[in-house]
Amino acid sequence: MGTTEQVIRASAAPIPTSENCGGTAGLIPNDTNGSGRLDGMAALLAVNAGAPNESPVAVVYTPPRNKIASTLYIDYATMTDSGGANASAAVIINVVTPVAAPHITKVSVGGGKVVTVAWSWSGTAPLQEFRLERKVNTKTGVWGQVGRAIGPSLRSITDSPGKGKWSYRMFALSSAVTSASSNVVNATVN
Repeated sequence: MGTTEQVIRASAAPIPTSENCGGTAGLIPNDTNGSGRLDGMAALLAVNAGAPNESPVAVVYTPPRNKIASTLYIDYATMTDSGGANASAAVIINVVTPVAAPHITKVSVGGGKVVTVAWSWSGTAPLQEFRLERKVNTKTGVWGQVGRAIGPSLRSITDSPGKGKWSYRMFALSSAVTSASSNVVNATVN
């Protein structure tokens, strides 16, 4: 095994398995995940920290080219040492699209002490829901979820918090990604 392949194997993030394929359950490498997931940065750092008599290694990375799911791509990284020996490994890349934060445009208190919070959102990510949080308007108040709107077309939520001074904020959620907080607005219910 050449230096390049040794660096790739040694710097891989190990992925153990309970599958007993080939009798390698619980072992690294194993017949299911090999040496693990390629960690290009760890490989590069290992090479740069290597002993002076080791051959220098070049890392060539190509942009994602094979889409395998809506946000997953399979790609390849190749490492080549000064003697021309090289090794390639498949890399799975999960592309996460940031979610734009909503902007609260209006808060109003209506009859029956109901607070209505309206917002706008300029994001383009596939949206799952908006989440409204409230806290009592003090320095020690704790945020808690009080409402949610499912789907991208809803733009207001009502809340009945009771008498007091309240603060509201919102988040947009898409898959496992949550936006930054919206602006914080206040409402007083008498």
